[in-house]
Amino acid sequence: MLRFAALALLLAAPPATSPIRVSTRTRETPDGPQRIFVARIDLRDPRVELRVSGAVQKRPEDPEGTEARLTSVPEFAERVGATLAVNANFFAKLAGAPVRWTAGQPVALVGPSVSEGRLVSHANRNGLGHPALLVTKSRDARIRCALEKDLSGKDDVVAGTSHPPTRGCLLLEGGRNRGEQASESLRQRHPRTAAGLTRDRGELILVVVDGRQPGYSIGMTLVELGALMLELGAHDAINLDGGGSSSFVYRPADAPAVTNRPSDGDWRPVANQLGIVLRPR
Repeated sequence: MLRFAALALLLAAPPATSPIRVSTRTRETPDGPQRIFVARIDLRDPRVELRVSGAVQKRPEDPEGTEARLTSVPEFAERVGATLAVNANFFAKLAGAPVRWTAGQPVALVGPSVSEGRLVSHANRNGLGHPALLVTKSRDARIRCALEKDLSGKDDVVAGTSHPPTRGCLLLEGGRNRGEQASESLRQRHPRTAAGLTRDRGELILVVVDGRQPGYSIGMTLVELGALMLELGAHDAINLDGGGSSSFVYRPADAPAVTNRPSDGDWRPVANQLGIVLRPR
């Protein structure tokens, strides 16, 4: 189990009654430091509303398969009024796309996505499902390997990718670390984004780990990420898009913002985001 260095600071501390608690942690390893951003969200608090990027209006020039347009996590947070936001689904280039990811670029999502009850991207109908966070309008949250039938009645869904050769899907499953089931390419140290639920499913834990920045943060393997989520109290968890996409934006109303340091040196425009909006009391 991971043991963190003494630095574990609550940043931009909101009032004790806030349903969002944010902290940063530094873990020292023989290969270098790991900078970690953690948000804990009380799903039982009626002020909490989840927001997932919605479906886009199709344009005549859009290539076949367009499901989203790229935008950065800070831009998404500003647009929907989110106090907290992270990146979510992986995404894929479409025919004729530029080599680098550019803002406004049409893309396809990998895995299912639902935004305020509206389907954005489908799941597999059978076989191995996608590792997904599924939340109803009343904030009943579950993490599972989701198929299309599992999207019914859900208000918000985001997902990672599964690994059919090993039947690997979840990062944590029933309190067990499944990170070693991922493919070799996915087990290298990279920037990471993860979502987990406590055993009682009353608390959502969102984590971003910076990486690809020697001397500042080297990232994590999926086994390390799973161990971290266990350390934080998650019972089930999924690995979301990482690398240069990993983005963490916390904008409390009465304190300075807290953000990670993306490995690209700037905010990468991404296809899908998960935000937390706080309604007034």
